[in-house]
Amino acid sequence: MFIFNFLKNNQIIGIYLIKGLILLEGEKIVLEAIQIFQQVESPLAESKCWTRLGIACFLKGNLEEAESKLKTSVEKSRACFFQYGEATALFELGKLYHLQKKTDNAKQCLESAQKDI
Repeated sequence: MFIFNFLKNNQIIGIYLIKGLILLEGEKIVLEAIQIFQQVESPLAESKCWTRLGIACFLKGNLEEAESKLKTSVEKSRACFFQYGEATALFELGKLYHLQKKTDNAKQCLESAQKDI
């Protein structure tokens, strides 16, 4: 379980993420959290949100959106030298590509993820 806390209208908002399933107000609130993390310049927290959104999209079967969100997470993680976050997003991308039978892409992601950990 992942928990993100942030302030919105002077109230602490908690986002609970369990195995990629977004609880509370769902994707909308996580996207709001991303905007807040951008404003307070917290790319590490932002990258974690993008990964969880990507996993949620993957579980819903929206593979194109999942790929986009996971790639964003990889970029954000690299920008702040968050190797574990980058490896996690690459691993999830590798699983997505494997499911799509994009073997070369899957192999590349999984090998890159292994180097990061």
